[in-house]
Amino acid sequence: MKYGNYGDILVYRPDGFSNITPIIHRAMGSYDASWFNANLGTNYTHGEYLTKGDNNPGYDQEPPPRGLGLEPVEGGWVVGKALFSVPLLGYPTLHYPEFAAIVIILLIIHEVYVSRGEEKEEQKPGKKAGKKKGRR
Repeated sequence: MKYGNYGDILVYRPDGFSNITPIIHRAMGSYDASWFNANLGTNYTHGEYLTKGDNNPGYDQEPPPRGLGLEPVEGGWVVGKALFSVPLLGYPTLHYPEFAAIVIILLIIHEVYVSRGEEKEEQKPGKKAGKKKGRR
């Protein structure tokens, strides 16, 4: 059991391409090409790992629209394995525009708060510009 389901979580290069962002999905099992072709209706010449995203309706190796239509993941395409998770860490990248808007709004609120504090400090009676109070 890993993260509420069976199978290791693999980070792999889709179809072995190194110029594409890696995918992180669950390995559902290891099979040969004949298994993929008989069970998924594909025509693959190799087999290894059957993968699936936990929130996806189909396996990555199933033809669209149910799956992604990717080749079975070969061992050489695997670049890592998830060992632990950090909850909510991915939300800023998944929701970048919303996250950026919140940060900008917070910065504006902070700037307004600081500038009002400086204005109030300058308007206090009995405060003379340029002179510092000190002991004599």
